[in-house]
Amino acid sequence: MLSMTDSISSSNSLGGFHPAHLPDAVIDEIRERERGGFVAPPSPPPRLVHGQQVSITRGPFEGRRGLWAGQTTHERERVLLELFLGQRDVPVEVPAADVVSIR
Repeated sequence: MLSMTDSISSSNSLGGFHPAHLPDAVIDEIRERERGGFVAPPSPPPRLVHGQQVSITRGPFEGRRGLWAGQTTHERERVLLELFLGQRDVPVEVPAADVVSIR
């Protein structure tokens, strides 16, 4: 703890508060996400699951329904659209903001 600098005279007591104890598992999980001195935020849970029915809300495929086939790159998602009178599913990549779940 700091006890003396130009602008800090004392911080040993922390105003009567003590640092919280974290379980070793929490510390280990944080250390696993450390890259080059920085800690990456935890990945959010997926908003869609593989094979889930989705609808495309904008762009050339607006209003089409398909099956979610995964995230391709940052902010893009792959959707399998049934085209050609149902003869085959065609993968298309669209902005993630244009894909919504059909519940």
